Amino acid sequence: MILYCNYILKQAFKFQIPIKGAISFGKITITDSVYFGQPIIDAFLLHEELNLYSVISDHNFEKRIQQLSKTLLTEFFVKYKAPLKSGKINHFVLQPLEKYRDEKILNLKTLYTTVSGKPRQYIDNTIEFIESLK
Repeated sequence: MILYCNYILKQAFKFQIPIKGAISFGKITITDSVYFGQPIIDAFLLHEELNLYSVISDHNFEKRIQQLSKTLLTEFFVKYKAPLKSGKINHFVLQPLEKYRDEKILNLKTLYTTVSGKPRQYIDNTIEFIESLK
């Protein structure tokens, strides 16, 4: 799933589709195409706070991944002071694969011609995040 998230972000930026998301862990219920449960709510609320085009993990996901494999978390995610609406707060953020980082920055810079004002903050924050990984 983590690799799919990375792939979806890469493709979205390639086609100038700005996206962001949050990932959680826990029990959900599915009935006749209706999905509900606390992890969905937690991920949605964290996603709404995020001012960065990436995937951020919540505490439930972090805890579960650390139980499975501490190296898995640090291999794909990086602890970063993520720009949230309430300020910069340490969270694990999905890091783009190293070989695609420069390409991702170039693709992000082309988004400047499509937006003005606050949406540009997302682009700036994402570029700053990727450059911090170098």
